[in-house]
Amino acid sequence: MTKIDLSQFDNIIFDFGGVILDINPELTKQAFINIYGKKSVDKLFSENLTQKFENGLIDFDEFFLLANNIAGKVVSKEEFTAA
Repeated sequence: MTKIDLSQFDNIIFDFGGVILDINPELTKQAFINIYGKKSVDKLFSENLTQKFENGLIDFDEFFLLANNIAGKVVSKEEFTAA
């Protein structure tokens, strides 16, 4: 995992859901289904890939590469990030 130098930041804000950003998990899942297909997204969720990313166990690049690998489909980082 890549280490990030946080010394340049004065504050770090943690949003535990719905505080600053109102993220709808179902809309996010549907966006991933649109780019990967339902079977692939079900596999991503069954392997807890999204949870590993949310918990900081894998970084964005790892999440992106693993998702493409598990889905067996390569999408651009732009498509992935938008989803």
